[in-house]
This record gives sequence, structure tokens and C-alpha cells, in this order.
Amino acid sequence: MNDKDLYKLKLKRITESDLQAMDKNLAAIYRNLSSATSLTPTMIKNENVTDEEYAKVNENLENLPGVDVTTDWKRGHTYGETFWNMLGEVTSADEGLPAEKVDYYTAKGYKLNDRVGKSYIEELYNGVLQAQKEKVKMVTDSNGNVVNKETVSEGKSGKDIVLTIDMEFQAQVEKIMQEELVSAIQKPHTDTLDTAFVVAMEPKTGRILAMSGKVYNRKTQEFTDFTPGTFTYAFEQGSVVKGATVLTGYQTGVRDFGEIELDEVMRFKGSGTFSSYQVMNRITDLEALERSSNVYMWKTAIEIMGGKYIPNGTLNINPKKLKPSAIISINLV
Repeated sequence: MNDKDLYKLKLKRITESDLQAMDKNLAAIYRNLSSATSLTPTMIKNENVTDEEYAKVNENLENLPGVDVTTDWKRGHTYGETFWNMLGEVTSADEGLPAEKVDYYTAKGYKLNDRVGKSYIEELYNGVLQAQKEKVKMVTDSNGNVVNKETVSEGKSGKDIVLTIDMEFQAQVEKIMQEELVSAIQKPHTDTLDTAFVVAMEPKTGRILAMSGKVYNRKTQEFTDFTPGTFTYAFEQGSVVKGATVLTGYQTGVRDFGEIELDEVMRFKGSGTFSSYQVMNRITDLEALERSSNVYMWKTAIEIMGGKYIPNGTLNINPKKLKPSAIISINLV
């Protein structure tokens, strides 16, 4: 009989009474041992281990060659759900190395059942956070029995990473976001509103102090964390580019610091009307930014392109006068 037929015959001979009498713990241990790689530590049980189980194995180690007891670890979330999505996750002992990166990690000396970071900060800084295992040289006889063991290099703990995130501030930001999002949804014309993002930075250094994304489910009235969306989500740019428009006005010489412009209803020949959300009359550059004036930006952009706004007149621009430094901002507007 070949191996395949022999295996089928073995399965056929297993009766219901055999299955009922089977010790499932023994079966699980046998399965793990059978799948183990020679001379590679393999975990048999690392969850819900009782003190009694630990003691029984430990006191019988001399009768269990190749078996040892040790401590294990599992990454926890010190701050609960706060910022957990960005911190990322680590694979479990059962998952081991991610299938798509097996070759990458094994080339670095990782074992198939090693746990590694699989998302965001945990994955990005895995090489820094990961401890270095003790390396041991094994000498075996012709029967595969270990006859000598020599430590080649001692193990080292992984390094710590200190983020610029202020966790107390982060928690407050998330709380305020949820409150404001729920409040905004209750207003009219917000049928499609369900997501909010916030990134708080230290302006002088660029350090990220807090960042969060929240998605609200109107049916369940529950929030889902979507912090990675702060840098992976795509948005159509709006008034955020007004600062770049004013800056380009300074750089091209069409605007001076503190320059006053008339915020009015703009009318062009053969076209409709254009205005800010309200007529602001005479405003400075800072007031235009503070109050988000559309008119101030349009007039600035027209002048950057070599034109001049004339009420009820034709929009005449001269692209040849457009300076290279202005191209990016004009495209944004």
C-alpha cells in the first residue's frame, strides 16, 4: 500500500467509541509536536495556562526531554481604544509570519511561527521593537539526539519608541470630535456627513500631538476609529488653499502685508455672480483668511495671472506674466 491508501485505512478504522474516548488535549499536543520543526522552539500552549499545569510540567522536566517552560508575551493596549489603530497590531503565535512577507522575514533569520508587527507603527518599526533571540549552536549524533549545546550570542530586549503624541490630549480630541460630529449630523442638509478627521501639530517643530479619524454609523449610533484616514483618505481641497494663495500673492508682488481689498459681489460680462458666503466689504489679508473670503482670493489669483477685476467687464488675463512660483497655488485655487 502507498502512504495515501495507508492513511485512508487508518482513518477508516477509527470508530465512534475511539473518538469519544480520545483525550482532546493529547490530540492537540500531538498535532503541535507533529508540525514542529527540528531544533526550533515550538509553543504547545501559551493561553489560559493554569498554575497547576505549569507546576506539573515544570516538576517533570527531567522526564520530558526537549520540553521546557517559559514565559510568553502578548501586546496590550495601555490606553484602551485611544490611538490603537495607529499603533498597529502584532501577529499571534498561530499566525506567525504574514504569508506575503515570509521570504522577507525568513531571510532576516525569523522563524515561521515568530510574531511580527502587521500594521502601521508596529509593522514600520518592527525591526526596532523586535527583541533579538539568543542564538544557540546544537550538535547532534547520527540519530538526531542533541549531544552538545553552545550559546553563540545572548538575546537582547527590543528597543522602546517614544511618540510625540500626547495621549491625554489625544483622548480629549477624540471625545470632542465625537461630540461635534453628533451635533453636526443633527443639523439640516447633513445626510452624507458621517466622518471627521483632526490632526493637531506643533507649528514650530511639526511634531504630531494628536491625530484622529472617526466614522459614525447612523443606524447603530456607534463610532468606528479611522485614524489612518488622516493620511490615506482623499479629499477635494477647499479653503485650506487660501493661505497658499495669499502667500503666492506676496511672492509674486501683487499683494503686500496688510493690503486691503474690497469683498463684494463679483460680476463678469456674460457670466453669473460670484461672492463669499457673505459680503465683507473692505478687509485685510488677515481678515480674508480669518473669515475665509472667496473674493479676496479670486482677485489675488486674477492679478497673479496678469489681469484686473473690472465690475461687469470681461475677464482679461495674461498667462505670460504668470511667474513659475505661482503655478502651484493657481492650480489649487
